[in-house]
Amino acid sequence: FEALEHMLLEACARGELVQIDTRTGRPVWRADHGERANAWTLAVSGPFVYAAHSGGAALKVLKATGETVWKHPLPCGAKCICVKAGDLYVGCADGVVKRIGPAGEVRWEHDFDTDVTSILVVDGQVHFVDIFGYGATLDAETGRRVGGLWTCMSSHATRLCRAVRSATGGGTSCVVQSVYGCEPCCPASPACDPDDPECEGVVV
Repeated sequence: FEALEHMLLEACARGELVQIDTRTGRPVWRADHGERANAWTLAVSGPFVYAAHSGGAALKVLKATGETVWKHPLPCGAKCICVKAGDLYVGCADGVVKRIGPAGEVRWEHDFDTDVTSILVVDGQVHFVDIFGYGATLDAETGRRVGGLWTCMSSHATRLCRAVRSATGGGTSCVVQSVYGCEPCCPASPACDPDDPECEGVVV
């Protein structure tokens, strides 16, 4: 679910997306998207709700009415999304990362070849990780790989919490939540040292 002011967005396993008024407990709108899905990921940006689910689709709907703006098929289902400047970035269970434009057009896709669990877009770059703790960085405009693979301090990364910019000019690094807690990762090139206080930089 995703909380709004006086509103709650709820996604149901039977394929429904529902907006509920938290003051009355009553649905404001209800939209049936057809596919059964036991896992959804939601994001709200401006007048739109972006969603993707394990049933095999990403979609953009109007926040006020639930009307579908576009719907894009994802054969293996989605695990994570991030919205930036009207574009939807999706990480899929088959390792594909996609950038979908405001009109639903696919601007690029990149095959990481393993389950993508979290994605973060910052400073013109797309950072993402898999469940084993490996990650990669793409150029947000072209979808091309920036540098090589990078890894967290342990495996089983679950979520990119935030990004930090190196105070020494080393680039942008990520903080990853794992089963062991929050850990720094450094996809930046050149990488900053996670143990260096200056690596913390500025949260972006």
